[in-house]
Amino acid sequence: MKSGPSRKPQTLVEVVLEMDVAGWSSLCGTWFCSYPVHLRNSLLSVVAGIREYVLAQRVNSSVTIVKRLSMEFMGNHFQRCNTAESFVTSTPFLNTEELDEFHDATMDQFSEFSETASETFSIHVETSKTPIMATSTPTACPQQGIFDMPYFRGSLSRGPLKGGKHCFSEPESSNFLLRGSNFFKNRSMVPAGEPVCKLVAVDWLKGKDKMDNVSGHPHSLVQKASFNGELFFFIFNLQVPYTPNYSLLFYFVTGEEILEGSLLHRFIFGDDTFRNSRLSLIPAVPEGSWIVKQAVGSRAVPLGQILDTTYHVGFNYIEIDLNLGSSGVVRGIMGLVFGYISALVVDFAFFIRSDVEEELPERILGVGRIAHLQLDKAVPPLAGI
Repeated sequence: MKSGPSRKPQTLVEVVLEMDVAGWSSLCGTWFCSYPVHLRNSLLSVVAGIREYVLAQRVNSSVTIVKRLSMEFMGNHFQRCNTAESFVTSTPFLNTEELDEFHDATMDQFSEFSETASETFSIHVETSKTPIMATSTPTACPQQGIFDMPYFRGSLSRGPLKGGKHCFSEPESSNFLLRGSNFFKNRSMVPAGEPVCKLVAVDWLKGKDKMDNVSGHPHSLVQKASFNGELFFFIFNLQVPYTPNYSLLFYFVTGEEILEGSLLHRFIFGDDTFRNSRLSLIPAVPEGSWIVKQAVGSRAVPLGQILDTTYHVGFNYIEIDLNLGSSGVVRGIMGLVFGYISALVVDFAFFIRSDVEEELPERILGVGRIAHLQLDKAVPPLAGI
């Protein structure tokens, strides 16, 4: 339909829900009183999400979605009747493949409520104890100044935790829950303690080709720090297949001793099968639209199992190249995120999952926050990458 002074096509979304609640109280018991409100709020959230999605895509065509659903109590069962057709016209962003990927990305988040509710009895908060990397003798943490050398500078500037634009920072690691010391006994999750590594730099790069092993370049900041044998780098290279190709690189540094046989040591020097089985990420969207928060979620993601992952190990570093285009679900999420990217604040908490009791408690490897990233401010990589 056309309205307003501009007479431009507008979007009308109509949702009609007809419910005959006869018999529901006996079926649902005491929970019945809250279900209609929960159902109504869920539908309103979905409608709001559709509206935000259309606005983000800046679609100039008319979209009409009409869904009429009635539920009637028939004897001992419910009968669901679709009394109208769904009609969608001129919507280039809703081809079959993209729509399937979008639903794949979001349905897992909608199912989180039921899973969480069923496990509420086993979630406790306890104090995080010994780290993954225990040392035989106490070692002092590296002083802050050891990470402030002038060559720890990426293309993205460090900014404040709140209110920053096109910058990075380090949020509180305690915002994320990991497996505690007693997880395999009572499923206890604990607020994460101090990360193993400090985030010292972030690069936002663009180039004609996919950028691999950026840290191996002779003039990379990792190589400039190679003289300092006390530091070890963990670099996460999030590769975004777009036009052009983008790479978001997180440079984490630790001065802690990495003992042979520890989980971290086995991850660095183990084979790719082991690495892929353990590498994980907890994402979060502190600032952003409802639909992006639903798509990204806040549950741990087994990165190595859903993405094509390449590991590059050097004298003082391990770079983990993650191809975000290798998963249909992730491609769907990235297609959505890029529509909002300049309005988002996104947190990344990387960690290595513990699968046996001896590896507990889990510990965050590194945590970073990216605020209001600008696509046009990405810079070309060093020559030869």
